[in-house]
Amino acid sequence: MSAFGPPVAPESNEPPYGWTRMLVTDVTPVGGFVGTNAHRSPSNDLNTPLAADGTPLPRDAWDYLLTGMPRRPGLGQQAVETAKARDMR
Repeated sequence: MSAFGPPVAPESNEPPYGWTRMLVTDVTPVGGFVGTNAHRSPSNDLNTPLAADGTPLPRDAWDYLLTGMPRRPGLGQQAVETAKARDMR
């Protein structure tokens, strides 16, 4: 897989993650690193870590991996949240 780019951690990088095809994470799954929780966290709602607003933490990474495009090209999640907060004032 390294032929398609280095491993990138989405929690510390912005989409499109250098256009890599290999995303890795060390975010703790719901329930901790017990049994198969870590393996299931990307695909099982019971183990997926959530943000304070209830959205899945890997949402932007999922969008990128499933579509090949960031949620909003040119804007990472931090920029989206900043824009939302500004619009709510």
